[in-house]
Amino acid sequence: MAAGELVDDLLPEALAVACEAFWRVSRHRCSPDELWAGIALHGRCVLEIHDHAAAVAIAVYLGALEDRSVHVMTGDGAPRTTDVCSFLGLTVATLTQDLDDEERRAAYGADVTVGPPIQFGYDYLTDNRVSGPGGRVQRDLRRAIVTEADQVLLVSTQLTLLVNDKVVASIALAEYLRMYPHLAGVTATVATEAGRIAHGYGLPVEATTAQKRPDRRDHPDLIYATTDSKLQALVEATAGYHAAGRPVLIRVDAPSTVAHLRELLAAQGLTATSLHPERPLAHAGRPGAVTLLSEHVQDRQVILGGDLDWLAEEEVLASGLDPVATISATWVDALAAARRRLLPAWADDRQRVIDAGGLAVLGAECLESGWLEARTRELAGSRGDTRFFLSLDENWIPSRSRFNGVVKSSPDPITGWLATKALGRMKRRFHRNVVDLRCRGFDYASVGSAFRERFYAGRRRLIEGRDPLAVVIAMIGPRQATELEAMAVGPVGSAMREQVRSDARLIVDEEWARCLRDLRSLYNGYWDEGLPADSLAAYQQELEVRFEAMRRDVRERLLNHLLDLEAELPNRETIRRDWYYTREGGLEPGPPSANVDPRETLPSSVR
Repeated sequence: MAAGELVDDLLPEALAVACEAFWRVSRHRCSPDELWAGIALHGRCVLEIHDHAAAVAIAVYLGALEDRSVHVMTGDGAPRTTDVCSFLGLTVATLTQDLDDEERRAAYGADVTVGPPIQFGYDYLTDNRVSGPGGRVQRDLRRAIVTEADQVLLVSTQLTLLVNDKVVASIALAEYLRMYPHLAGVTATVATEAGRIAHGYGLPVEATTAQKRPDRRDHPDLIYATTDSKLQALVEATAGYHAAGRPVLIRVDAPSTVAHLRELLAAQGLTATSLHPERPLAHAGRPGAVTLLSEHVQDRQVILGGDLDWLAEEEVLASGLDPVATISATWVDALAAARRRLLPAWADDRQRVIDAGGLAVLGAECLESGWLEARTRELAGSRGDTRFFLSLDENWIPSRSRFNGVVKSSPDPITGWLATKALGRMKRRFHRNVVDLRCRGFDYASVGSAFRERFYAGRRRLIEGRDPLAVVIAMIGPRQATELEAMAVGPVGSAMREQVRSDARLIVDEEWARCLRDLRSLYNGYWDEGLPADSLAAYQQELEVRFEAMRRDVRERLLNHLLDLEAELPNRETIRRDWYYTREGGLEPGPPSANVDPRETLPSSVR
């Protein structure tokens, strides 16, 4: 690489080094599929693969050789990837919330920076709120690899930075990710959303050949005439699985349906497991457990027998030990001891669940996309049963297609080739409509992002530029430019310019916060209308009008403020006479008078 060779020229050697390092660190030999996956990630794509550790480690190593700046966005710290990279001599840093600015800047200076996606986005927002030169911590964005890419790329989290209870910076996570020239991701379920990924990020979706789950039984949907008959059938199925000692996970979104299901389950003598906010599925894999899941979770699959680490932590907490007040070593020893005590019983519970047939995952309604459905089924892992219970009175089925009067009184599922084919077609149309809406959301967000970047670029010129007064003059136009330039020349110029930088920053941020609220209200109005494709141009024009209105307000406030600042200067004529002389082109620097102390001609706020 030092001789100018490209990574592609050294690909066989680089792969050999990465694979050998992965073997020495984790005692795992990389398969041909994993080698191909690592190369694919290095070349920009979203990869569908279940065990992605080797592929990510290979791609990060290749990327670090080329760019020396790779961001690994993950929720678990990617321990095997970081260990391999450290073994290979790369500098690796992990982002945490408790880092100060210098530590954070050093972390972004490493070859490989690891952290949760939201932290990278938050740091980007913070960088666009710095108050002076040298305040930013991120380097230029180059290369990012995202684990759990389906959740990160498709669930576009809105980040918001609050300062003194006013919104001053916000960005959708998807918009931030699209700033990376080289973006790639890995996940276990994303193939159904290839269109959205391509539309939103310009990335192809690839899949390895080792993706099949042969032992899991994904049953076709059961469709009923009414919600009542659907839920009654779902509860009966749950009772059957529970009687066999199998855990059951029920995915349901509507709060009213959750309450109704709890009542129906109670009538059968079944109690739904309470979800812990930190680990909602910790008990979902225990024998006979019934779990109602009404939120999106990061867990890829339920641990059969229960989450042993969390069960051990619950036992230690129940003993009265406080993790905050307890010495770290004492807490770790207590967790290890509890884990050893629980291990035999946990192993027996796990084997009971496996012998009974594994986890049963049931859906109580149609989810909005094929990806969500696939991810829900994936919670059962490599074994178990999955099935969705649907009804004709759900909102996704057009009213004219609900077979009114034909099957209304039947408690049994709808059968027949023609009916199931028609309902399958409607379900695909519903998913397609949702995908189209999300794609239009990408388009609308791209328009808003362009204006946001225009603002941030101008703000960076003001905050980080060597001559903030020149930036301000460019903002307000040529009017009064000569007088404003005259204010900041001479021995007092540096202090005056920094005062201008500070005051202008406050004005710009206040106006941007006001504009941001206005833009969000405008977007919400278009959202309520379904983000119509033929209104995108009108939306862009309205953004332009409001953005220009903000710039006009900034110009007026800046000019008035600077003129007020000039008016505070005593002996204004003395300053001009002693420091400048007149030519046709205006005022230019001249020799200072020996009788005037320039420090005495400044307001107290600038001295």
